[in-house]
Amino acid sequence: MKGSILARPNLKLFVLAAILLLAVQDLLSRGHSQSSIVHARPRSGDRVSDETLHSWLVEATQANTPDAYMRISDEYYRRGEIKRALFFLRRAEQAADMDN
Repeated sequence: MKGSILARPNLKLFVLAAILLLAVQDLLSRGHSQSSIVHARPRSGDRVSDETLHSWLVEATQANTPDAYMRISDEYYRRGEIKRALFFLRRAEQAADMDN
């Protein structure tokens, strides 16, 4: 059994194959990954004024419609205030649940 393949495996070949597989997997996963909301960059061009946002808040509390809360959530997202955007997104979901 001097020439047996299982007696002394070539470890260098296994390491190179593992590195090659990791490199291919990394290249494939980078192209298909979704971006996180934390790292997403909001648009800065089309922001509304603070007075308009305040009037939307008053309208949303009076009407309690999901569309009004979604509009407010979108505006806070554009401003980069993610916590407030998520808060009003939850409010929109609650208003939609109350409608159904």
